[in-house]
Amino acid sequence: MRAEMQRDVTDDETWERALRADRPRPTGKPRPSSKQNPAVLDALRELGGSPATSRAESVARPATHKRQEAYVRRFDETWHLLLEWTMGQTPSERMAALILNEESFESIDPAHPLGGKDGGADALIQKDALWVMAVYFPRGQQSIKETTEKLTSDVEKARTKEPKPVGDAFVTNQELRLAER
Repeated sequence: MRAEMQRDVTDDETWERALRADRPRPTGKPRPSSKQNPAVLDALRELGGSPATSRAESVARPATHKRQEAYVRRFDETWHLLLEWTMGQTPSERMAALILNEESFESIDPAHPLGGKDGGADALIQKDALWVMAVYFPRGQQSIKETTEKLTSDVEKARTKEPKPVGDAFVTNQELRLAER
């Protein structure tokens, strides 16, 4: 590298080089192996790693780095993402439909796939007979009273449907303790 092109590299730039080394390019063309890329090898050496260390060790940030939390995966990340749901009603209804599909429900017919008033039935589903799917994904843990009120409201509205459904499949992100089920 020529002297006029050399500049100081910050810790963040060094980390980003190492982190993105094995990612595919936006054009879809593969990148050369990170073990053969001199820039990656330099970045790893600056971070105290080497090409011989495992990938997990080579991308682990030093414990003192200010943005370490952004790259650490929690063992209970799914639980937290569901409980603190921020994606809105439409994605929650789609996810509920996928879950019920895995539970052998068929002919999933959403009432309003892009959102809208549905009269307590987010979808009509089949499992030997007609069922109603109701979805409740509030942000954060709600009281059992609020969850029960939502379920009761959806069941009452479902009873007015024609043809009469045999049951309600209620999908929620709320943690229900054994005594509350």
